[in-house]
Amino acid sequence: MIDRDRAPVVVTQREPVGRRFGALSALLFLVAAALIVLGFVYFTKSSAHLPSFLPGHYERSHAPGHVAQAHKHHVRLGLLSLGLAVLAVMSAFYVAESELDE
Repeated sequence: MIDRDRAPVVVTQREPVGRRFGALSALLFLVAAALIVLGFVYFTKSSAHLPSFLPGHYERSHAPGHVAQAHKHHVRLGLLSLGLAVLAVMSAFYVAESELDE
């Protein structure tokens, strides 16, 4: 028999107090960290000292006579990398905000 004198019990889940980041947000933060490191590599290393898998690497044996290229720092590539890192952080916050709305 149903007891009509008792109020129904409603169980609700409590929302976390702080920000909650999902897997996509964490991935975007990791990408941003890698891009920041890459930007500092471009700012601090000359073309001859860049790792060979990075764009802008200068191999001295490829173009003899172009010594000026070996000492060049790639400022534009560094700025591009840091700009993409800022976009990745902004995207991570946007994704985290949309995950909280769900």
